Amino acid sequence: MVTKFYLNEYSKKIKKVTLFLLFFNVSTYSYSDVFRVENVIIQQKFNSSKDFREDLINKAIVTSFEKLSKRIMVEQEFWKIKNIESGKIAEMVSNVSIVDERMISSSYQMIFSIFFDDRKVKSFFNQKGIIYTESISRPILTFPVIKSQNSVNLWNDNFFINNWNNSLVQNYLVEFMLPEGDLTDQKNVTLTVEINSIDISKVLKKYGLNNSLVVLINLDSENENIAYKLNLENTHYFKKFSKKIPSDNSEKILVEIIDEIKNSVENTWKNKNTIFSGSSLSLEFVFANKNLKNLNKLRNTLASTNSIKEIKNLEISSNMHKGKIYFIGTIDSLQRNLKEQNITLKESFNTWVITIDE
Repeated sequence: MVTKFYLNEYSKKIKKVTLFLLFFNVSTYSYSDVFRVENVIIQQKFNSSKDFREDLINKAIVTSFEKLSKRIMVEQEFWKIKNIESGKIAEMVSNVSIVDERMISSSYQMIFSIFFDDRKVKSFFNQKGIIYTESISRPILTFPVIKSQNSVNLWNDNFFINNWNNSLVQNYLVEFMLPEGDLTDQKNVTLTVEINSIDISKVLKKYGLNNSLVVLINLDSENENIAYKLNLENTHYFKKFSKKIPSDNSEKILVEIIDEIKNSVENTWKNKNTIFSGSSLSLEFVFANKNLKNLNKLRNTLASTNSIKEIKNLEISSNMHKGKIYFIGTIDSLQRNLKEQNITLKESFNTWVITIDE
C-alpha cells in the first residue's frame, strides 16, 4: 500500500497542478522527452471515500517515478530507489495530467501523463549517489541476420525484421532503425556465416548513420548461438550468449531474444554515458609506452587533468603500462578533456586504450 503523501502543504501545491481530461489516444513516448512518463494506468476497486481519486493520483506518481528511474538509471543501481518516501517523489513532479478515467465493472481506472522536473530529479539522484544518464543515442541501424542450414538470411521473410518493432520492451535512450531492404540495400550488404565478416558499411553511408548493430542468430546450434556486434559512437562491443530455440515454441523465444538484445544495448549505452557528480567513477586502461619519456608525459598529463582525481599503477613493463583512473563527470567529458591535451582515450572490445597523439 502506498503511503499517503498529500499533506497540507502538498495539497495546496497540487491544486496548482493542471489536471485536465483529454479524450484522445495516449501518444507514444518521445525520445526528446525523457522526464515525461506517459500511459501510467492505475486501477482499483471503486469506493466513494473523499480521498479515493487522490490516492489513485498518489499511486500514479510513485509508479511513474519507478518507470522514470529505470529508464535513465543503469541496471545495477535499481535497488537504490526502493523504499523512497513518496513525499520526496511528489516534490519532483512538475505536472500531472489525467488522460482518461472511467468505470470498468466495479473498478475505477485512471490513465496519467506525469512530467518530472529534470533538475530536481538529477539533484535527488546525485544526493543519493545514484548513477544515471539522460544522454540519448543517435539512431542505431540494425541488421538481424538468421543462419539456418549453413546459409544466412536478412531480407526474405526474416522473423526479426518483421517483429523487431513489435517487442514489448520500450527503449527510451536508444532508437533502433531497420534498413528499408530495397535492392540497393541488398546489394550493399555482404552476408556471411561469420558475424565479423558481415559488412554493412555501404548501407550505413547511404543512411548517413554511424551507429550500427549486427545480430547473428544461429538456428543450427544451441551453444553461443546468439551473437551481436555493436558500434556506438565509434566504440565497438561484441557479445555472445546461448538460447534454446525449440521448434514448437520458437516465436516466443525469438521475441525474448529481441527483448534481451534491446535491453543489453540500452544498458551498454547507459554505462557508456553515466553521470555521477556526487563521487568518482573509475576505469582501467592500457597504454603501449614506447619509452620512459612517453610514459612520464602520460602521467603528467593525467595528473594535470581537473576531472581526474587519482591515478593508480596496476602493472608496468618495458612496453606496456596498465593503470586505473578515478574521475568525476562523464566518460565523454573525460575523453574531451584528454583530447584537448593530445591524448586519446578509446574503448576497444571492452578494454580502454590510451594513446598519445603524435
